[in-house]
Amino acid sequence: MMQCFFNIPSMHSLSSARRVSNIIEGVNGVKNVNTDYEKSIVGVFCENKDSVVESISNEVKKSGYEISLL
Repeated sequence: MMQCFFNIPSMHSLSSARRVSNIIEGVNGVKNVNTDYEKSIVGVFCENKDSVVESISNEVKKSGYEISLL
């Protein structure tokens, strides 16, 4: 299992953190999601980093959030 971190600057409240977490948890291969809206950072444990990172980025962007891999 691998871990990766994302910066999501538009995630600035508990509500948006929950929404982002739900979006990411719906991506195939994601095992665990930890959000910190105060720092705009999301940590993700996943099976295959490369394919999951691309899927996470696409899904989060579809929902209107900016996202970048740290």
